[in-house]
Amino acid sequence: MNASTGPDRHDPSAALRALQREYSPAPPGDDTPWQIVPLEGDGSERRYYRLRPPHSRSLIGVDARAGAGSGRMVNGRMVDENHSFMLIGRHLAARGIPVPRVLAATPDAALYLLDDLGNLTLAGHIAAGRRDPDRLYAAYEPVIDLLVMIQQRASPGFRTAWGYGGGRYDTRLVIDRELNYFLHAGAVETAGITISPRTHRTLQHEFRRLAAAVVRQSPQGILLRDFQSRNIMLHDCRHYVIDFQGARYGPLYYDLAAVLHDPYVDLPDELRGTLARRYLDLAARAGLLRARERQTFIPDWQRISFVRLLQVIGAICFLGRVKRRPGFIEHLPAAGRAAKRLAAEAALRRTAPTLCRLVEALPVTGPEAPPEVLRSQ
Repeated sequence: MNASTGPDRHDPSAALRALQREYSPAPPGDDTPWQIVPLEGDGSERRYYRLRPPHSRSLIGVDARAGAGSGRMVNGRMVDENHSFMLIGRHLAARGIPVPRVLAATPDAALYLLDDLGNLTLAGHIAAGRRDPDRLYAAYEPVIDLLVMIQQRASPGFRTAWGYGGGRYDTRLVIDRELNYFLHAGAVETAGITISPRTHRTLQHEFRRLAAAVVRQSPQGILLRDFQSRNIMLHDCRHYVIDFQGARYGPLYYDLAAVLHDPYVDLPDELRGTLARRYLDLAARAGLLRARERQTFIPDWQRISFVRLLQVIGAICFLGRVKRRPGFIEHLPAAGRAAKRLAAEAALRRTAPTLCRLVEALPVTGPEAPPEVLRSQ
C-alpha cells in the first residue's frame, strides 16, 4: 500500500508510521511502537513530526500532501513543491551543502523522512543569548561563509526545470508575489491604507520599473529565496539549510538581503554593514563578483533589500493576520522600520517615489494602529 494514497490519507501519524515501517522494519518479536510527536509548524502548509524509535535515533517525518500536485508541467511531467524539495536537495547535497538527508519518501514525495537536526535554529540561538555585537558577529560569520559556498558550488549545474513555481527570479514573480503581495496583504488589508485608482496605476508602473532593475542585477546564480534565521539550523557544530524548494536562478544579492534584513533577528545597522562587507570580500575571492559589480553594490543592494523586505511584510501580515499563525505578526514593526529606512534612500526614491511614500505611511506598531490614507499625489 502506498503510504500517501492509501486509506490513511487523512491520518498523518498512520501514514508516516507506514513509511517508517518500510524504512526501518522492527526486529522479529519487537512490537514496541515508535512515538510520533507533532512539532510546531512554520509558514508553509507542511506538517512536521518527530518519530522516536525505542532503541535508536529519532527521525523527522514530513506530511507535505497539501502541496502535492500543485505546480507546473515541465517536459510533460508535473513538478510540485515536494518534487522541487527532492531535486534541489539532491543537487545541494551533491555539491557539499549541508542539508537534511532524505531517508525515505513515498513515490509522489508527499510524505518523507529526514535526519533529525534537533530544534535549534539560528533565530533560536540568537534569542537564547546576549545581543552584543561580538556575539552576533560570531553567530553570523559562518552563515555568510555558508551563503558564499552555496552560491559558488551550487550555481553551476542548477536547473531551472527543478522549480515548481518557475525556475527564474523574473519580473512577473517580483511584481505579483513580492510587491503586490505587500500592497494587498500588508498596506491595504493589514495597515488599512486606502489606495486611489490613480495611485494604484502609478504603483503598478513603479513596480514594473523596480522589478526590471532588480532582476537584471549581476552577479547571478542560485538563490534559495528564503535564506533567513528560521530556515538555518545548528546541529553538531554545523549550519544546515532546511528550506530550499523555492530556489531559483537570479540575482545573488537576494539571499544576502534575506539573511541580513531578517525581522526575526533585526540586526543592528552597523553589524549589517560589516557582514555585507565580509560577503563582498568572500564573493570576490570566490570569483562570484567582478570589480564593476562591487562598484554598483550599494544601489543594487538597497533595491533588492527593499523588495525583499516588502515581500516579508506581505508574508508576515498574511500568515499572522489571515492565517492566524503565531510567531509572525510581532515581527512586523522590525520589518516596517527597516523598509522605511530604505525608502528614504535616493536610489529608491528615483526608481519608485510613490512606493516609497506608501512605505513611509505604514504604521510600525502593528496592525492595530490607526489606518493611514495614501491618496493620489
